[in-house]
Amino acid sequence: MFNPLLDAIFIELSSGRVFKIHTLAAQLNQLDWFELLDDDPNKALFKKNFLIMNALFQLQDELLATDQSLHIDSMDIYLSAKVDTGVTKDNPLKSYYLDWDNYNTSREDIESLLTQFWQRFSQSNHTQPITAEELQALCAVWQLPIPFSSQLLTKKWRKLALLYHPDKNPAGSEAFKKWHSEYIKLKSAASN
Repeated sequence: MFNPLLDAIFIELSSGRVFKIHTLAAQLNQLDWFELLDDDPNKALFKKNFLIMNALFQLQDELLATDQSLHIDSMDIYLSAKVDTGVTKDNPLKSYYLDWDNYNTSREDIESLLTQFWQRFSQSNHTQPITAEELQALCAVWQLPIPFSSQLLTKKWRKLALLYHPDKNPAGSEAFKKWHSEYIKLKSAASN
């Protein structure tokens, strides 16, 4: 299926800039490439990211035929004259985003994917145990009682994540990282 973002993304990448997935999404938003994709905000965000990733992987295949390379990583997306032989290897992410059946993923599946992502992310971020002083300070900032439940913490985190997520607030990237780091620390201290 043809993705109308192919040309728009190619034009943006032709500038020589290196994008992150959220900065590319913000640029495309600024150019009014997205209409309301779904009434559910989480599904709308998922669909926007799906369209971007689908276009990137389609463009990557097209460029390989012209001896150009498109490097795709969430933190680095750029065109290169040097052909990257690694892009032809089996890539489950690429297979997922090139399958249009995944565009209409259910809300439950999206939540499951997000949960899996954050679990992998938190496992890769080995944090030191939180001290009592640090716990008190963080609970004051997060307006949490001591002790607090993991459900209450998750509720507060989701509100902050929606407010500062780089896809919704490009200026909030650093704040998002800070809040997420604190969330991971607090999560280890939550009572279930």
